[in-house]
Amino acid sequence: MAASSYPDDWDERRRKVYSRDNYTCQQCGARGGSSGDTELHAHHLTPRSEGGSDSLDNLQTLCVNCHNSQHKHDITRDTTQNDQQDIVNNYLSRVYTILPFFFFVVIKHLIAPLAAGYGYFYILSEASSTAGSIHWLLTPIVLLVLGTTGGILGLRFQSIVFKSYLLVFGILAWYVSGQDPTFIERLGRIMTDAHWFEALIAIPTVLFGLFGPLLITLGTRITGTTESNRIN
Repeated sequence: MAASSYPDDWDERRRKVYSRDNYTCQQCGARGGSSGDTELHAHHLTPRSEGGSDSLDNLQTLCVNCHNSQHKHDITRDTTQNDQQDIVNNYLSRVYTILPFFFFVVIKHLIAPLAAGYGYFYILSEASSTAGSIHWLLTPIVLLVLGTTGGILGLRFQSIVFKSYLLVFGILAWYVSGQDPTFIERLGRIMTDAHWFEALIAIPTVLFGLFGPLLITLGTRITGTTESNRIN
């Protein structure tokens, strides 16, 4: 109980109780005051929470250990301060519990898909550029190989594949629409300048290189759903 709830003359009252009881714990006999070294407390025989008064006849002298035993907790504990500390500790405990889960969600649903998507497209771009510098015909082969490889690997992480395309192409779409409106026009000029047979080979292989992992994963998902429906 907070000290402020006691009467203003509480210190005087408890000293009178100590003197009346000869500075002796009324339970174990431990001595305090000038003739002993035991910490003494004034204990309410009838607890204040049950209507007990602060009068001298409702008080007796107890040592700190017996007083704690009576109340079944450390009576010297500052309840106001410790209750506030408990609130802080509970808050920190919740934060420490939530933070790992929050980071797990961010990594699983944002960082991992973006890293996988940009990693795949970076490899696709670098490998295609290298192959194209050797011979234009190598580029479709590289696109087919990478699209198939990415699709096979993506079957083990299907959710990441779907999220990756959604995030990466969403970001690219925002960039193209907001920063580079002539992007589609430049692609059109590139295809116009190419020979018809190059365009005929390039268009499907470029699309498969870009969307191969998504197409393979989506196709497997649809096929698996169809087969399960047939079984059922």
